[in-house]
Amino acid sequence: MTDEAARAEETNTTLDWRWRSALVAGLLAGALDIVYILTIWTLMGVPQLTVLQVIASGIFGRSAFEGGMPFAAIGLGLHFFISILMAFAYFALVPAWLRAKPLLAGPAYGVALWLVMNAIVVPLSAAPISAPPAIILLADIAGHILWVGLPIAVLARTRACRGCCSCRTW
Repeated sequence: MTDEAARAEETNTTLDWRWRSALVAGLLAGALDIVYILTIWTLMGVPQLTVLQVIASGIFGRSAFEGGMPFAAIGLGLHFFISILMAFAYFALVPAWLRAKPLLAGPAYGVALWLVMNAIVVPLSAAPISAPPAIILLADIAGHILWVGLPIAVLARTRACRGCCSCRTW
């Protein structure tokens, strides 16, 4: 095998594990986040079906609340789609030196994601959402740090390092 062929194979292998790792990280973050979101809103007296319809309302507007379970399922699917995109963005945009420090990068990424979602994505969506109570706002930021940014960062570092080098230090 030539050096060029070996480099090409190594590049393909690297892309393969990155794609798979980003998918796993996005699914894990999405699962942790949705359990957290549903728990918080349920404690606030909001039905879980409604929470999922709120997510779907980002595309369908108020009609998502009239669609019952199908729109809740769409909301759940959208939630996971977004969390997977967030993981892919992390793998693509965060430099390796920062990925090697997940306890720094994860919380910072979680805050950045919260800002993008709440300052750009939600306002541009069709969701008829008003400002949440302050406690929910703080819980939402904490959720993005703990259940989205941190798991994505930890999985990205674990998968990138594979125990091979000095990046074992967190």
